Amino acid sequence: FLENAQKVFNEFQESNGAALDYPKPGEIDHIHSSSPCQGFSSANIHGGKNDKSNNMLIFVVILYVRFYRPKTVSFENVPGLLSGKNRHYLQKLLRLFVAEGYQVRALTMNAAQYGDPQHRLRVILF
Repeated sequence: FLENAQKVFNEFQESNGAALDYPKPGEIDHIHSSSPCQGFSSANIHGGKNDKSNNMLIFVVILYVRFYRPKTVSFENVPGLLSGKNRHYLQKLLRLFVAEGYQVRALTMNAAQYGDPQHRLRVILF
């Protein structure tokens, strides 16, 4: 799946967004990403056959950040991303954002404090 996402992105990038009238680089102020969480979730006690490929989708946002160069970027996922077995994904994502010139802050928040009707902890990068 990640290879297909890369192929679609490359075709889009080569057209500079013109074919579909998408915004051009520099025209987007903010990008938010929230990749699939099943592989990182503590509720996923049995593991799934697609966990590894789904977990890799966390990095797709970097392709768009490199292309669009937004002023700000945010990312959201489950607290399981902080666990020992998943921490390397978060560390790599942080390094990639920094390599692109962004300052990054990370926090864990309860979404209910921001209007969500459920008490759900979330890891937020901004």
